[in-house]
Amino acid sequence: MPAFPIIPQMLVGLPFPLPTRYRLWFGEPMTFQGDPDDDDAVIAQKVATVKQSIQSMLHHGLKERTSIFW
Repeated sequence: MPAFPIIPQMLVGLPFPLPTRYRLWFGEPMTFQGDPDDDDAVIAQKVATVKQSIQSMLHHGLKERTSIFW
């Protein structure tokens, strides 16, 4: 076997992972106008917009989380 996952529960005798809650955040759909062959600066500006949107959703999710287990 090339890789075997080691989880903390295995150290205390539990052979399976504990259940985890996930909260998924979906942002507003983003659409962009332009040509895929635009200058790199124009595309970089659009990429920066997407990155900033993702980062703000991550910050919002972290602020809403009350503990690392919930």
